[in-house]
Amino acid sequence: MKKFSFIIPTYNSEDTILRAIKSITLQLKAQDYEILVIDDNSSDNTLELLNNYKSHNKDINLNVALSQRKQGAASSRNEGILNSTGKYILFLDADDFYISNSLFNANELPLTEKSLNIFNFEHGDHKVDLSIKSKDFSEKIKHIIENPTKYMTVWGKIFDGQLLRNQKILFNEDLSLSEDSEFLLRYLGEVSGVKFNDIYLYHYSIDNASVMRGTYTSKVQGYLDSLKEFRDDINSMSIVSKNSFYKYVMIQVNLMMVRDVFNINNKVSFFERLKAFNKVLNDETISDSISKIKLSECLKLNYLPTLFIKLRLKPLSIIMYGSKSYFNSKKENKNI
Repeated sequence: MKKFSFIIPTYNSEDTILRAIKSITLQLKAQDYEILVIDDNSSDNTLELLNNYKSHNKDINLNVALSQRKQGAASSRNEGILNSTGKYILFLDADDFYISNSLFNANELPLTEKSLNIFNFEHGDHKVDLSIKSKDFSEKIKHIIENPTKYMTVWGKIFDGQLLRNQKILFNEDLSLSEDSEFLLRYLGEVSGVKFNDIYLYHYSIDNASVMRGTYTSKVQGYLDSLKEFRDDINSMSIVSKNSFYKYVMIQVNLMMVRDVFNINNKVSFFERLKAFNKVLNDETISDSISKIKLSECLKLNYLPTLFIKLRLKPLSIIMYGSKSYFNSKKENKNI
């Protein structure tokens, strides 16, 4: 059995895929890993590059497969999980890479079964420290769920491969958004420990144009669908408090408003935006969370829009969402 299985979904990744693969092969010995690249029917030269690289580097453990269905990263990752053999699984996006020496250092760690290992990461030029001081398992879970934009991704983490395969923990292919969060939550429900490591393992790239700069397409329903699944998962986990779920929901509302409803690229009328805004607030899961989260817990910056909504000052929350979208767009345009 290999120690590590690296699962990389690809789609039109000819500019970055070899960088991603080399960030593994230059750090680890071939006997320690396998790389499973699942291509989602790319129309560029991704497959040609991969097969050419594999033929000229026969000493590396690279398996390239063509996805049977064009269904996105969730489906490709599932194929990777089901065909993996490694003791531990890591997910790598094709436009990202592992930081120099990080995998070498992670390989020296005393990894344990039925656990989740979380590492620091880089976002462009910005270093993100994820470490927390608490040693209590439930406190760690609480912190992860209440800070989903920092923690609830599958990259930058090491999973127990046998646990994923034996418990058939797979990505929900019916979800179009937040499938990472829902997958991670179900995994956390099966583990007995979470370890935060000081190593800066993963480089999250900003090479590709973000949704802020892309053509606007409403994703509200995708967010709402994922929240319902997340709620059902939470209800089966006694270790997660309802209050943590309410906070998670409020962060998801922020994302919906900033990335979708009041997205700077959203060219629909303000009246249509208000309709979408009210649709979100009237959703059962969201309205219940807004009513039950305490005012005293809405004083932090991330929860101020919720505070305004609870105080019936919706225009102030709308101003905050629009401003956040504008400044995000300005910031990201600098990185083009």
